[in-house]
Amino acid sequence: MTAAQFALAVDEYVNSRLADCEVDTPALGRLLISVERGNADKTAAAELLGNSDHPLDMLGEIAEALLQPLADDALIAKA
Repeated sequence: MTAAQFALAVDEYVNSRLADCEVDTPALGRLLISVERGNADKTAAAELLGNSDHPLDMLGEIAEALLQPLADDALIAKA
């Protein structure tokens, strides 16, 4: 799993939330504006990602979902 693959998965997840109208604020616009100005709008990022009970929030949940199949394959290969 590469950083680019993880970024793509996050991108796809957020795009899906936007397409399904799960984000009802201009969070993406605020995030882009804040990044262009050299700041980080963590509130906008949190709105785009949504809630998660995962200890590492939604990014951790996405990463775990990506890595789980690889971990299973690695355990099979190791055995």
